[in-house]
Order: sequence, then structure tokens, then C-alpha cells
Amino acid sequence: MIDYRLIAEKDEYALIQRGSRMQEYAVVNGLDQDKGEWNYTCSYYGFGKYLKLSEEEALFKALDDFRSRTDKDYISHERLLEIATLLKDGLLEDDADEAYEYMCDTVELSEEEAEVLGIDMDKYRKN
Repeated sequence: MIDYRLIAEKDEYALIQRGSRMQEYAVVNGLDQDKGEWNYTCSYYGFGKYLKLSEEEALFKALDDFRSRTDKDYISHERLLEIATLLKDGLLEDDADEAYEYMCDTVELSEEEAEVLGIDMDKYRKN
């Protein structure tokens, strides 16, 4: 029996925290709680002192994946970033000045949000 803690379960998927020495959040398929095993692991996100992800980041990524698999109306964080970046690139190609004005004045992007999307808002603000 594998040591794990159930966080959420929907349809054939479950979000669990597992591990003893190394901790991780995982999305698994076909969890059998009586036997403490599952068919296969869909994804896992390790966290801790020697790993890249913090516990919060690992949980977010696992929950994002779980929701992508169990909620047909959910759009993952990675996909939303991809969509936003493609839209931003298209706007900038069409008319950079108008795009910067729109992103600054209408969308009201923060510096941090602009940085994540690869937008240099200082370029607009200098105009």
C-alpha cells in the first residue's frame, strides 16, 4: 500500500499528495482507496528543499492538471498564457502603439503581468 492523502476525486481521476521522503502532488487515474493503489499516474509535481517547486507551486500545477482533466469548461494556466501571448503578439504586429495603449489603459496590465507576457510597457509609457 502506497502512502498518500486524497485531496480531490472526480470521475476516474484523483488528486493526491504522496511520498514519505520525497513529497509530491500527483494526478492519478483509477484510484482504489481500499487497496491504496491506482491504475497509473497522469502527472506529478515534486516539491521540497532540493526541488525546484515550492509546495504551493506543486499543488497549483497538480490542481491545474486535475481540473483540465475533470472539467470540460476549464482552461489550464499554461494554455491561458499561450493564448494571451499569441493575442498580444498579433496586436503588436498590427499596430504596436495602439496595442500598448490598449494593454495599458483598457486591460490595465501591471508591471508583473506585462513581464510574464513579455511586454515592455516602458516602451509605451515613454511615448
